[in-house]
Amino acid sequence: MHQKLSSWLATHYRSVLLPSFQTSEMVRRYTLEEAADATPAEASTTVQKRKIRSPTVRAMLAQAHYRFKMLLKYKMERAGGRLIECEEDYTSKTCSSCAAIKNNLGGSEVFRCTSCSAVFDRDVKAARNIFHKNMKLLP
Repeated sequence: MHQKLSSWLATHYRSVLLPSFQTSEMVRRYTLEEAADATPAEASTTVQKRKIRSPTVRAMLAQAHYRFKMLLKYKMERAGGRLIECEEDYTSKTCSSCAAIKNNLGGSEVFRCTSCSAVFDRDVKAARNIFHKNMKLLP
């Protein structure tokens, strides 16, 4: 899958924006004393927890995001293109219409803005926001 996708992107685009995806940080276990939202009673325990569940962790690790990034970088350079690593902070939480930030997204695949009532597919909206936020990095 990585070979085909990276080849297709390198063939069809001169520049590709790729947000940094810190898989190791997302899947890492943390003690409650490290958690920002831990209460003092919880912080005194040494229980290790994770923000996401084990099946999701396994799926994320199996996708080998770093390996894909390195392969895409190689293919883009070989084709004369550029892979641009960019930021994606708040792109899922920000409305594409009015720029209001919605902190409680939940697991919904649809983004409904509480400020302007706009409705978007959450992933499409986030991709659009990543593009607009990082346009200045493009040649």
